[in-house]
Amino acid sequence: MSAWGPQHWAFLLAIIGMLLLFGEVLIPSAGAIFVTAIACLAASVFCAWQAWWETNPGYFWGFVAGLAITLPMAGYWMLKLWERILFRADDAERQLTKTSPAGELKLLIGKQGRTVSPLMPAGIVVVDGERIHASSEGMIVERDEPIRVVGVRSNRLIVRVIDPNEIRDADLETGLEDAESDEPLDFNVSEG
Repeated sequence: MSAWGPQHWAFLLAIIGMLLLFGEVLIPSAGAIFVTAIACLAASVFCAWQAWWETNPGYFWGFVAGLAITLPMAGYWMLKLWERILFRADDAERQLTKTSPAGELKLLIGKQGRTVSPLMPAGIVVVDGERIHASSEGMIVERDEPIRVVGVRSNRLIVRVIDPNEIRDADLETGLEDAESDEPLDFNVSEG
């Protein structure tokens, strides 16, 4: 059995150092993992120096060059992974809401809808059966309030609460029947 020499430790510590750098991206540790990773990489270079400097300096410089090439490449891929993790849109949020280009949203100006969540001043409304991000004109709007779209700003609808008289007028204009009627409902219910 051969014992582990400094050349083995050089490679092992280099791998551990890179894994710790990867872990620093995924686990917030206020730099503790980063410091440990740098210590492992420095120890790796020291072990490589012990293993190869006197016998074959080319191996030592090859090892250092390999680290110098591998670390920036690994850093680049770690940053890409970090961006993917950090800026990934949540699937549930995508299903609940719709963010349309401003051109499509401008077609909704003047239409009516209801608030799904309280607007403080931003929240979600339903217009034409679609859930869309919206903002009030600076006022808090309670949930399930009737609203009218009055504008678009930064891919977000700007809405205003509708006066109850306007709702009835709008319903008459669209030909919708009033939900409340003075006539009683007749049901034939058998008692049996």
